[in-house]
Amino acid sequence: MPPSEVGRHSSLDKRLLNAAIAVIRREPGAFVSRDAIELHDHRFVALIADQLRRAIDEVLYCDLGWEGLNRAVEAERFVIDRSQTDELLPLVLSVSGRGYIRESAVRNVRSVTGPFALTLLVQRLNDWVPQVRAAAEAKLATLVPTLRPSVITGCIETLWRFEGVGRASLAGRELVQALVHIANDVVGARDWLLQVRGDRAVGLVHGLLRTGVADEHMARVAQEHGHPRVRAIAAKAILEGVYSWRARTTQRRGLPHRLDRQSLALSLLNDRSVDVQYWALHYLAQHDSDAVALEPILKRYLLHPRIKLSELARWKLNKRGVDWLSWVRREFAASPRDLRLAKLLGRVGTAEDGDALWQSALGTAEDRRAVFLMAAAQLQHALALAELETLALADSDLPAARRVTASLLEAKALIPIAGLREATRQGEVFIKRGLLAHVRRHDVLTQLEIFSLLEAAGSVPEPTEFARLNRKINRGRLEVTPDAIERLRRLSEASPRTASWMRRLQIL
Repeated sequence: MPPSEVGRHSSLDKRLLNAAIAVIRREPGAFVSRDAIELHDHRFVALIADQLRRAIDEVLYCDLGWEGLNRAVEAERFVIDRSQTDELLPLVLSVSGRGYIRESAVRNVRSVTGPFALTLLVQRLNDWVPQVRAAAEAKLATLVPTLRPSVITGCIETLWRFEGVGRASLAGRELVQALVHIANDVVGARDWLLQVRGDRAVGLVHGLLRTGVADEHMARVAQEHGHPRVRAIAAKAILEGVYSWRARTTQRRGLPHRLDRQSLALSLLNDRSVDVQYWALHYLAQHDSDAVALEPILKRYLLHPRIKLSELARWKLNKRGVDWLSWVRREFAASPRDLRLAKLLGRVGTAEDGDALWQSALGTAEDRRAVFLMAAAQLQHALALAELETLALADSDLPAARRVTASLLEAKALIPIAGLREATRQGEVFIKRGLLAHVRRHDVLTQLEIFSLLEAAGSVPEPTEFARLNRKINRGRLEVTPDAIERLRRLSEASPRTASWMRRLQIL
């Protein structure tokens, strides 16, 4: 899950916090609603509970004082008094930093509203205070028979992870295991995982593969699930016949062999996900069979735009002793306008192929010509490099010019400094062409010269460019010559902001 998504899912909702504080302060009409609790994601219960604990404890400390709540009787009286007006408040107080309050809060929980509430209670089975753990065990033992299966499956990932906790007693672990058994009967059903959407499905498929409760349905998950990562995870595990994961140590479990993996791999080659295709091709490459016409498949993937698939096909063709490069050249000679063949030749060909690509570029329409030029440039073809430099510096299509600029860098071909100096007259357009990427490859004084020329043309580089130069100077990458300093001094008259930076960098 991306960091931005983690932040969103692990944030405490203000509705729950404000409602809990209002009940603690006895504000009229205040109550904690089920929705305010259950809108939180149980996978991030530790982060959410920590935010809630700090906020609740601050209110308890400032409004009520800690002295009375440090005694068991007073803490019990406080929890019972507040929970008479709101039966869900004990769930909130169960995360308090005070052990007496947590213990009393757990004992006074009357019902579990949903997956997040159950997760809060399960967390207390691993509490650092033995009395709180015992209270949680007693409370959960009475609630297990009343829990709906949907509540348990709603937090199944937390239950699966519970085996890794350190403080829970044997009784607490047995309670969680009982919940897992109930959930496994549901999540092991044929269509259950197929109905789960979003990023949660990724965590669930990992859990299912660890427990093995849905092994018989994994082939269908690999073929039909809506999430591409889920399909890829399932495909990898079932085709390799083993699933590995990291707990305290690396663990592995085998998957049953009661299926035709070869047929499954062939069908997964048609999946729209590149990762699923990769594991299918990987299986076929590792388990070569006369029953499968593998060479045409490998040649097809040799031309795939994704490098990892193309490289895998190359590896297997090499293992088979196939002269695939000659085949690519013959295909390109027969179809000299084929973009896929051109890109592949640019990546793996020789100088001779650069000439063929250049000839194809000469007879290709303008909108496709750059592809052939870029491929030839990767093979250091001089005429292609010269034309690409012209396009990078003068093409009116700025997005296309940026692509050309990037391709020149990939080909390790820097635009000459004379061309960059001339192009600075374009001002802001110079930057939009992506030409600063080439400027950064030159020495510090040359970069400052370009920045001065750009400012004179009405475009000042961002301060980050000068900060980068400062780091470069600090690493000892500054070669000063009198002629270069004098040239910068003259240019600084028309570029005051760049001159200011040069003084800060102690160049002038």
